[in-house]
Amino acid sequence: MKKGEFYKGLKHGEGRLIDLVRGIEFEGSYFNNKRHDYGIEKLLGVQEYMGYFKDGKKNGHGKIIYAAGSVREYEGAFEDDKKHGEGIEINQFGNQCLVKYWKDSLISSAVLKKNKLPEVLIPESKSEDKEFYTFA
Repeated sequence: MKKGEFYKGLKHGEGRLIDLVRGIEFEGSYFNNKRHDYGIEKLLGVQEYMGYFKDGKKNGHGKIIYAAGSVREYEGAFEDDKKHGEGIEINQFGNQCLVKYWKDSLISSAVLKKNKLPEVLIPESKSEDKEFYTFA
């Protein structure tokens, strides 16, 4: 389903595209039938990207939220549909890392904020409970 502005039969201006076959939803700007400027792209059940596009590709500042995996969020620089430059990643434990990418390849990472894991409380045994663990 396509809904939006067209120019000479091409998507041009603000619009929304839902492709149920490929599981893609996009809402944002188009220029000559390509995603351009700010938009939100959802790959259903996989990830959601909010940020900038140029010539149909992620380009500039953006944020990806992943549905699963060790990295849950990335916010930072993109170039030609790839993470490229500095950004912040949040992993499945909530730890925040400053990362640098070169054409989608991680080149450095440093922990900025480590999320504290909840403490597991183990009850202390009581002397009167010792009978419970003995066998006849």
